[in-house]
Amino acid sequence: MQSYISPVIGWVLFGLALTVFLMTLVLVLEGGALVALDNRVQDALKPVRTSDVVKTANVFTQLGGVMVDTAITLACAMFLIWRREIHRAIILLIAVYGLGAVTHALKHMVNRQRPPALEGYFDPSPSFPSDHCAYSAALALCLVILVVPVVTDPRHRKLVTIVLLGLPFGVALCRLLLSMHYLSDTIAGLAVGCAWVVLVVLFFQRLQKSGVM
Repeated sequence: MQSYISPVIGWVLFGLALTVFLMTLVLVLEGGALVALDNRVQDALKPVRTSDVVKTANVFTQLGGVMVDTAITLACAMFLIWRREIHRAIILLIAVYGLGAVTHALKHMVNRQRPPALEGYFDPSPSFPSDHCAYSAALALCLVILVVPVVTDPRHRKLVTIVLLGLPFGVALCRLLLSMHYLSDTIAGLAVGCAWVVLVVLFFQRLQKSGVM
């Protein structure tokens, strides 16, 4: 049976990520200190939002966008299939694409309005959680768990892992700079993306262990 992640580590990560998401959700719904912090962060970023910063953030934020994530996911899945790592490819596809239904449901359940939009960056969809952050976190974690062990020299895995896991935080910063989300939206997005991926990986590991796959 192939193990992608230690079950103990996996359930700890899942529990932490889920706890962060639920705490953020409750605090946002309460509308207290966290919402006040969201507004202070928005005000603090106003002087930073120069035209060059906004243009750069708009490019980098595409790492969490549907088109870029779809292209990367499909390319990695085809590579894994070519390497005859069919199970890894299946898990990757379900983990990334299944997340869309999760974030869509959460967005419309909370139905939070976005921050005041910058010119040319209006998005009518609900703000919480950030799907860009969720997708970038999910894809990065999938790559670390499923793809990096297959393609990367063991001597370089730690560096590649650090870079990949750092990218979602860059996406989160860009969403804030573009005034597309509040801080709590990005935190919730990162958390739900991580929680979903770990849950999917652990589920498929259990299926493999039981002989279903």
